[in-house]
Amino acid sequence: DLAKKKEELKKAKAEQAKTNKTIAELEEAIAKLDTTQADLEYTPVSTKLLKEDAFNHYVEVHGIVEASKNIMASPEASGRITALKVKEGQRVSTGQILATIDYDIIQKNIQEVEKSLEFVNTIFKKQKSLYDKGVGTEVQFLEAKNQKETLEKKLSTLKNQQDKYMVRAPISGIVDQIMPKVGELASPQMPIMRIVNLDKVFVTADVSEALLGKVEKNDNVEVIFKSLNKTVGGKILQTGDVIDANNRTFRIKVELNEHSNMFKPNLLSTIKLNDYSNDKAIIIPTNTILKDTKNGAFVYVKEGDKGVKKNITTGVTYKGNVEALTGLNDGDQLITAGFKTLVDGELVKEEK
Repeated sequence: DLAKKKEELKKAKAEQAKTNKTIAELEEAIAKLDTTQADLEYTPVSTKLLKEDAFNHYVEVHGIVEASKNIMASPEASGRITALKVKEGQRVSTGQILATIDYDIIQKNIQEVEKSLEFVNTIFKKQKSLYDKGVGTEVQFLEAKNQKETLEKKLSTLKNQQDKYMVRAPISGIVDQIMPKVGELASPQMPIMRIVNLDKVFVTADVSEALLGKVEKNDNVEVIFKSLNKTVGGKILQTGDVIDANNRTFRIKVELNEHSNMFKPNLLSTIKLNDYSNDKAIIIPTNTILKDTKNGAFVYVKEGDKGVKKNITTGVTYKGNVEALTGLNDGDQLITAGFKTLVDGELVKEEK
């Protein structure tokens, strides 16, 4: 009986070993075929391969267009406007007469002096002729000469005064605006026309003193004209040397790389100033960053089939991206989706 039972036990163990082998093979086959079982063990995630790249931070400030030549033309003398020689929108040249002011009294004085000068010139010529022939005295000759020169200077002065009643264009450009009408009074304190030359325009803006040393002359910028739906490149031509005590800003002047008659004075714009750059930065989306009270900011990266927690320090943020200063390296696989419920070391699987 003992030998028989030993033989039965031996057969049972052999069958059990065979059965265990069959079970293991079936479990392995099922694990490969049954994806629902695998999903229970692995958390699906999405990843982004990190690479060193250029990171730029910009500050946007409001600017306005200014013409290099935007002049108000004013008369040099007071009086009633007798004529307007130009129209709005007309191109004028430097020195061209824009308007005239009543100079009737000056004109009459000029006519009187011209008549007197004509008579005095005649007397001078005769006196000189006599003096050259030895007739008459030197005093008589000098008196005639003095009268002649005095009237000539007076005539010249009157003509200069008359010219002040002619309003002339101080620059070449376009007559943008005419303020008074014919018949109205004008004075040196009251400009009568605006002349604009759009051959050269600039954009100026007030920039916070916090950007001192970050924004400098010759820096390239972008100028955005929202009303024109246009973006133009430019270069900082000048930075102010004085900080405004009221708003703690300094002024910059930007030269545009493109010319257009659409860039009119006082047109609003937005200037993009690059205040920080790093050519070899690790850049991550800000929405992938989590925080805990102990270690601060952290993210998850995929290492093999595990989600690993990485504590990081961050730098400048711009438009949804932030520079990771420490904690991440070139070639890391940053988990960008499915990370909010992860635990450090948890099994993860890339979503197809």
